[in-house]
Amino acid sequence: MPERSLLPHSAAPLEHAVAKACAFDIPVVTASLWNAASCPAPLLPYLAQALSVDFWDNAWPEPVKRQVIADSPAWHAIKGTPGAIEQGLASLGHDATVREWFEYGGARGYFRVEVDLTGNPGTWSTAMALHIIGVAQRLSQHLESLRLRATHRGTLGLGACAAVRLKTTVYPRSVRRATHDAQLKLACAAGTRIRTTVYPKVI
Repeated sequence: MPERSLLPHSAAPLEHAVAKACAFDIPVVTASLWNAASCPAPLLPYLAQALSVDFWDNAWPEPVKRQVIADSPAWHAIKGTPGAIEQGLASLGHDATVREWFEYGGARGYFRVEVDLTGNPGTWSTAMALHIIGVAQRLSQHLESLRLRATHRGTLGLGACAAVRLKTTVYPRSVRRATHDAQLKLACAAGTRIRTTVYPKVI
């Protein structure tokens, strides 16, 4: 089988020798390099650059990188709209809502962004969010505020304690038994002290 070479027929023998010495097999199907789902992880930054991904962080987890690359073509189609800002932040795992000035009675040309961090606060980066907003908004817009919101649900346990102290003095001492009935109903912690003295002292 003849050797395959990209060198022209006019190449010198030395050039053919160098090409043969440097030749190696690429163990990757070329078609898979253009797919965000199948591209090898070390090559994802180059695929992102080829697809004009406007925001990137090498520290992102691999699933986030693949998602950002996969969303890039559709994101460029709506770039310059509020939806582009929302979709860009959604690629990082955060739900965002954009309200323009006429929706809340603000100054013309301004807009507000509200981001819900519930369930995924650890991946938030204000610097990256501002970068995404900056490249996604149209040039006639101005960011008025960036509001972060998070909702946490949990179980709160409450306890109550009641302390009752009874002191009974009985006269005369020939009385061998005294009974005192008390009923205490409390809705919270409380302390109650009851002192009872029985008269006459002499029967």
